[in-house]
Amino acid sequence: MMPKDSMYDPVKLPREAPMSSERLSVSVVIPCFNAAKYIAETLDSLLRQIVVPDEIIVVDDGSGDDSAAIAGAYGPPVRVVEQSNEGAAVARYQGALNAQMDLILFVDAGDFCPPHKVQTLRDTLIAHPQCICAFAESWNRAKPQPKLARFSGEPLDGKCTVVDDPFRVLLKQTYPLASAMNIAVRREFAVLGSNVGACFKAGNDHALQLNLARFGPFVHVALITQEFDILPGGLSTTYGGKLQMTYSLLAANKIYGEMSPKDKQKYEQDYRRKVSRYWPMVVGYLWKRSRRTLLKKVLAIAFRDGYWLESAKSVYWNFKRPLKAQSRWFYYD
Repeated sequence: MMPKDSMYDPVKLPREAPMSSERLSVSVVIPCFNAAKYIAETLDSLLRQIVVPDEIIVVDDGSGDDSAAIAGAYGPPVRVVEQSNEGAAVARYQGALNAQMDLILFVDAGDFCPPHKVQTLRDTLIAHPQCICAFAESWNRAKPQPKLARFSGEPLDGKCTVVDDPFRVLLKQTYPLASAMNIAVRREFAVLGSNVGACFKAGNDHALQLNLARFGPFVHVALITQEFDILPGGLSTTYGGKLQMTYSLLAANKIYGEMSPKDKQKYEQDYRRKVSRYWPMVVGYLWKRSRRTLLKKVLAIAFRDGYWLESAKSVYWNFKRPLKAQSRWFYYD
């Protein structure tokens, strides 16, 4: 039952929700680093779901506070997996490896999950068996509650939209389709998609979704299923937009490079346009901040894979357009 003080209207389930008794079991994976102040709100909101998850896995990423102890005190269905500090991307992958249910929902420590979150994302995937991932809308609580879906620009009415080729869509932008902490993925694909490596300290949302997008369609549901705050010490605070853009480019290069020759041919034009558009926007930032290793990688990608006419256009517009105007490209703003 929805709490009396909820600000949400009665749940608007996805329009295509099935009228059957089919059930998919649900694991929730929560990467957690020094979140002792926030983890309880996240866990409480998950345990108050209309459809309570079958298991909740908190992956403690070498926290120096009481995060693991607080989460461990809940008992089943919450359990804690501990690892050394290797970053959110590795913690998310470890959680996927440890998950045992049909679907995996990724949630961040410190986020609030509205009571319909699990039911909405689960039922969306039941209604769209061809899709491997369901995603929905997030609300930054420092801002007014949105009235329209960021993805589609349409009302938050539960309508579902299938993204048949999410890899091509993601190549055309530097932000993910959704935050990594607001998606539900069929388990076998969650394990494959979340295995992006420890190198993505920033931009790991985009890397995960690019990796995942190789395996099948996504489906978007126009509902808010996550509330969040920009927390001190979080990735959004630590890494600014230009560094997010840098890692978005590195992720595209890594995942495109691992594709079969046939798939490379299919996406070559979109990939090279991404390289041409974004590398001129980050080289100055990397140079000024002495990020020499990243700078060398970006320049190597640019010289090998860029379209030079489009790169020249990007250099021109990079000088004409201040960073503030570019902020619409970044999910974390």
